[in-house]
Formats: sequence, structure tokens, C-alpha cells
Amino acid sequence: MLNQIVQFIIENKFTLLIPILFATVLLLLDTFSNRNRLSIVGLILFALALAGFIVIIIKDIKILKIDLALFVAAVALLSFFYNSGTYAKASYRYNKIASLIIALPSNVESQIYMYLDTRSRLLIYTRQFYALFADFNMDKKNWHKYLSHVVINNIEYNYKQFLKYLSATEEQNYKIEFVFNNEYIVPVQLNKQKVTDSGKLLGYVMINQVLTLSEIYKETVNNEYRKRQHIYLDLLGEPIMYYDFVRNRYILNSLMCRLLGIEENELPIAVFEQLMHEEDKKALAERQVHS
Repeated sequence: MLNQIVQFIIENKFTLLIPILFATVLLLLDTFSNRNRLSIVGLILFALALAGFIVIIIKDIKILKIDLALFVAAVALLSFFYNSGTYAKASYRYNKIASLIIALPSNVESQIYMYLDTRSRLLIYTRQFYALFADFNMDKKNWHKYLSHVVINNIEYNYKQFLKYLSATEEQNYKIEFVFNNEYIVPVQLNKQKVTDSGKLLGYVMINQVLTLSEIYKETVNNEYRKRQHIYLDLLGEPIMYYDFVRNRYILNSLMCRLLGIEENELPIAVFEQLMHEEDKKALAERQVHS
């Protein structure tokens, strides 16, 4: 029986491998669309399978008296199943986040810092959460790599313990301090709230508990205004920046970001000055501000 299967694979290697490799490509692309990044392991397995496929097209090769097509078929199947699992996980995460966003009132979205699933496991951090570290010159998406510990109710937790603590608690208020390796401390007060739809639990959100609903609405309006203003500045077709005295930071349009080689379009003074030449710093120091 085994010999018949082996013989079938060898005789039909192209008929079998082409659909598997094509399906794996689709899985990789769909996973990327849901996660905005590719699985390195899945990509390596696919690359090995594809390279082996190209080799057996050129020449029949045997390794330890075993046809190379069998090894390629095994790697191709492994790549397919691994990427299927990665795709399923990414789709679950994407659908969970989408269902939470749809179920929530639009005026609170700007103050949500984390989305959690029904078991209180982290799904995603939001832009509002990353904005907590705006004055800290680091890779915001990998903020936890710079973290020393988290303080909750005067108890210290490492990053994994922090996530476990969130998943073990029900709805409540949190007074949190993120303490980084350089002793930079970010305090925040969050409230964990259930999100339901027709009585069905969809998950949880961690929301800024300091602001009232009226303040949240005001912040939503301000965010919408800033979004429209940013679009307008981009339409002017020139690299532009201005200083926001209320928020105490520089605002850059897309062309200016591209010119400076950065992604963030809102920069604290200290971070912006690091990007400037000495001549520009002198000119900026001598500027006159008219109100």
C-alpha cells in the first residue's frame, strides 16, 4: 500500500504539487492581509518547497535512493498545513476585532487602548495605546521589549504576567504604571469592559477611564478635524509641518515624513530636534512667534 502511494506521488508529482503550492501562496497572501506581516516560518517552508519543485522540474534527483519528489511533497504539505493554521489564527483575530468594533459606540473608539477576546486574551493594541509612548524615542510596536516591569496595585509584573493578569480578572478599573529599562514611567488608568451583542459576549476592551463621555466625544471631534486637516496638507503637494501649541508637538504631512525618512506624523519637540541639522536648530531657536 505504501509503495503504491509513493509510486503515485512520483508519477503525478507536478499534478499534485502545483495546486498545493498555489493554495499555499493564497494562504500566505490572505494571512498578510489580516496581520500586515508574513509568518517567517511559513515563508521559509514555502520557499524550500518551491525551490525543490524547481529542481525536480529540471532534473530527477535521488537522495539516499529516495526520489527528491517525495521530500518536496512532504515539505509542500508541511508548508500548506502550517500556513493553514497561521491563516486560521489570523482570521480568528481579525474577525474578533471586527465584531468588537461594530458592536461598540463610535464615540468611544478613540479611547480604546486594547481589544481582548472572550477569554480576555490580547487581540491588539490600538494607536491610542501606542500614543502613550509618544515622548519615548523607541519602536512603538515593540514597546514591551524596552519594558522593565508593570506595576498594578503596587505589585510588579513582567510583560507575560501582565497579560495573564488581564485575562484572569473580570470588569474592573486598573491603575497601571509601565516602567521601562531607562526608568521612564508611563502611568495610565484603564477600565476593562465587556462588549456584548444581544446578550452574547463578544470580548472585552480596555478603555481610558479618566475621560467622561463628553470629553470622549470632544476628543472624537478633534481627531476627525486633525484627520481632515492632514488630508488637506497632503493635497497641497509640498512637504509641510507646523507646531501645535496645544498638544506641544510638531505635525508633519506625508511628504515631510517621506523627506525625513520617518513614519510618525506627530513628533514631540525632543524627537523632532534629533532629526534637525545644527543650522536649522539655530534658525528655529531664533524664530519669532506671532499670536
